Amino acid sequence: MGRHEWARTGVEEVAPGVHRIPLRMPGDVLAATNVYAIVGADEIGLVDGGWFAEPAWRDLEAGLAALGAGTGDVGAVAVTHAHPDHYTLAVELRRRTGCTTYLGAGERATVEAIGGGGRGLALDRVRAGRRPPPSAGRSTAETPGPARR
Repeated sequence: MGRHEWARTGVEEVAPGVHRIPLRMPGDVLAATNVYAIVGADEIGLVDGGWFAEPAWRDLEAGLAALGAGTGDVGAVAVTHAHPDHYTLAVELRRRTGCTTYLGAGERATVEAIGGGGRGLALDRVRAGRRPPPSAGRSTAETPGPARR
């Protein structure tokens, strides 16, 4: 595999109903952040959101369009950690569409430090969610979006 082959453009099905969508990143250290779209019966869930920049937003829109969907079809984003290349586009998606953003409870301090209590990251509140089964090994925090229409 070539140095940036993992970041090649275009949607790739990696498992039934799970699609990799690479989103461009600013700079040239890494070519892309891989976002995974999980297609459900009524909505799409994303794992990670990518770095919020207009080129990445357009990549997400194009990737979802290739799946016959749009950003309004995303019901939730599960963010693996609060680094800008995984989290900031999820916040923008939440702001624009009202989707829910999930983030590990262990990231609360990071979010508060980055955004002055979360306000800078457009977080109204971060509350502890249900714990996943013990086999998952992590608790979660949920950042609900505005009420959906």
